[in-house]
Amino acid sequence: MRLVDSGLPLFEEISPFKCQPRSVEEEEQHYLVHVLTATINNSVQLNLDITKIRDRTQFIKKTKNVILGHFNKPTTIVDSGGHILIWYLPQVLTKKQQVCIFLADPLV
Repeated sequence: MRLVDSGLPLFEEISPFKCQPRSVEEEEQHYLVHVLTATINNSVQLNLDITKIRDRTQFIKKTKNVILGHFNKPTTIVDSGGHILIWYLPQVLTKKQQVCIFLADPLV
């Protein structure tokens, strides 16, 4: 196969999809999907079944000696049945989104 110099980048010559610039909102949505996917793929499983925990006191007793360590990337903490107990989502909201949420809060 011989490529003809069309003046277009090579990607557009071989790709069936056209790359369109994204809006800021689309970029933020794309980033959020990326972070959530990474979070679900990076999970830490605890040796407890949350469906058998009846109250807060029992939960504290079962988990007080659990050492989770330090997380530096998106992570979920799940129980033995795969139920998500904690989502750790660092930097998932942009500064603009944080300001909008802050300003929308009626308690502020």
